[in-house]
Amino acid sequence: MRAIVNILSRREGLRMSRLGVQGVNAYRAGQEQRAIQAEIERIIPNIIKDAVEMYSIALANVLHDKHGMGKVRVRRILEQVDTVCDGIARGDIDIVDVREAVIEDVGIIIGDDENYKGR
Repeated sequence: MRAIVNILSRREGLRMSRLGVQGVNAYRAGQEQRAIQAEIERIIPNIIKDAVEMYSIALANVLHDKHGMGKVRVRRILEQVDTVCDGIARGDIDIVDVREAVIEDVGIIIGDDENYKGR
């Protein structure tokens, strides 16, 4: 593992030197870049979890308060949404296909078309 880190550090140093950063500065820049990447990888799951929880809470609230659905129906819908999301995350369900079905069946476009091209 240490050899891989040394190779990556050397490669990063070469790349940085081409950009005008020399020696120790290139090594430190590589270290900082790796530290930032590690921090991003650490916080992204929490950001996603918070966004999903917020959306689920809002959905449950609207279904109950605005559309009069009871506990059983709201739970059933949230479970079905969770099942579809898990399938998309695992790759069993194609998000592009689901989005196109929503557009065709419901007439609602969610998200920017650019985000779904080439998927």
